[in-house]
Amino acid sequence: MILWLLNFFGGWYEITGDSAAAAAFLNLCMRGCYPYWHFRQDEDCFSFRVRRRVWRELSAACVSAGLGVCCQREGGLPRIARRYRRRWGMFVGLAVCIGLIWLSGRYVWRIEVDGTSQYQPRDVLEELEAQGFAVGSFIPDVDVNTLQNRILIASDRFAWISVNLIGTTARVEVVELTERQTAPRETAPANLVASADGQIVRLELRDGWAAIKVGDTVRSGELLVSGFGETKDARTVTAHAEGKVYAQVVHQISVEIPFAYEEKRYTGEKIGEKRINFFGKVINLFGNTGILGGSCDTIDNERILSFFGRVSVPVSFCTTTHLAYVTEPAVRDEAAARALAEYALRQQTDALCADRELIRSATTTTVTDDGVRLDCTLWCVENIAQTQPITLGAPAEVSVP
Repeated sequence: MILWLLNFFGGWYEITGDSAAAAAFLNLCMRGCYPYWHFRQDEDCFSFRVRRRVWRELSAACVSAGLGVCCQREGGLPRIARRYRRRWGMFVGLAVCIGLIWLSGRYVWRIEVDGTSQYQPRDVLEELEAQGFAVGSFIPDVDVNTLQNRILIASDRFAWISVNLIGTTARVEVVELTERQTAPRETAPANLVASADGQIVRLELRDGWAAIKVGDTVRSGELLVSGFGETKDARTVTAHAEGKVYAQVVHQISVEIPFAYEEKRYTGEKIGEKRINFFGKVINLFGNTGILGGSCDTIDNERILSFFGRVSVPVSFCTTTHLAYVTEPAVRDEAAARALAEYALRQQTDALCADRELIRSATTTTVTDDGVRLDCTLWCVENIAQTQPITLGAPAEVSVP
């Protein structure tokens, strides 16, 4: 790239000569250390490019060596300047364009917000605008650290904010402030029962009376921790049983992938639309409209206009393409079906073990005439305690005669 710029601004010549003298010319350039590029040769002639400054010395050396070469054409900025030297408006327009591009790089043209969930990006933009930062702000006058601190002090919606200026784009990342809510402790009588069959591994109780011990095998719905107990003076008391009861539980997962399936095939028919987004205003440029038969996939693409990869402007080109497709019967081989089954099984296993501790697993594979079936058994340690409220009967009314 640098060499191309040097050659362009300095100017270059394309030189041609007789093909029979190509070897002598290459030897001359090697002895005199004359740089050249784009050397080409065919049966009749050879050609190359050389800088204007080098050509002055190289042409004299060629004349002394008796090599017949001539200048075929000229390129670069000096040629363009001579050609358009009387068209001052073009140079003024170019200078103004370069100045505008340079000047636009000193202003914020785009703000991107990330990290919002309970709030909208426009809420973040309102907070920034309240502190004097918005699209059009002069970048050298922006003190990012001061801006972030002022927003955190004034806002009751964000716990952390980061503003990164990348070219003319401001990327804002936020962490929303959530109120810490302390849930009132349940006091209504309740038991803990098993939500699945398993063997007890450990107990982590906060309240209640354990009805099982480590090593016991329990069934789904069986009492684990009771909400009824007795005091030393034989009085019956109630409690809201709380805690975790971990047990080893067995899970079964089955995945079956058939050999026959429906395959998507694009028909080549498509329609599209092109739009331009200028400062948030969408302008439709053109599009080939129509009705696609059957199903179609929609592809949306947005390209932000930028200069030199750094200066982004609030202009983007949006393209929407609809591709028509049909489904046709197809057959996959055993290896492909097995690979798909293993992938699906791995996805289900990861989802199941997200909040469980996997101890071991065993998988069996069955191949039939219709497809491939994987049966997986997983032994996991998980919390099986499930709260079950205790309904206390109302005292019977006693009538006095």
